[in-house]
Amino acid sequence: MLLDLLKEFLNVLIAMFTYAKQKMLIKVVLLKVFYILSILGTNKRKSLSYLFTSSLATSKYTIVILPLVRLKVNILQRTQDFSIPYSIFKESNTFSTLTLVSLKTIVTNNYFRTLLNSLIISNKLNKIIFNKCYLLITLSSY
Repeated sequence: MLLDLLKEFLNVLIAMFTYAKQKMLIKVVLLKVFYILSILGTNKRKSLSYLFTSSLATSKYTIVILPLVRLKVNILQRTQDFSIPYSIFKESNTFSTLTLVSLKTIVTNNYFRTLLNSLIISNKLNKIIFNKCYLLITLSSY
């Protein structure tokens, strides 16, 4: 069943999970495991994991924290390619199925934190993804 959903999502009849860890990550996200730490190597299609699961979520919001602007451009293109409703919080001040936000916005925007709290209270927050989280501790600008 999961493979059928992936084929439909990618619009590819012969689609397969490329990596066992990717498939396992998608399964635990769909099972609503609360705390997940997933470390996948370069080019292991990590973002597909949250794009795919976001496309399946109904009435829930996924927040992706991105430390770099170039990552945002790439993710935006992919959300458009997969027709996933998205927003960039800094520009819209709203949440969508997939919301991209920077660390700076989280730290400096009280309204973001207020809205996030309301999502949590109303049980509408699906997940928070830290994309490229190693940059948070390795870049001097953070």
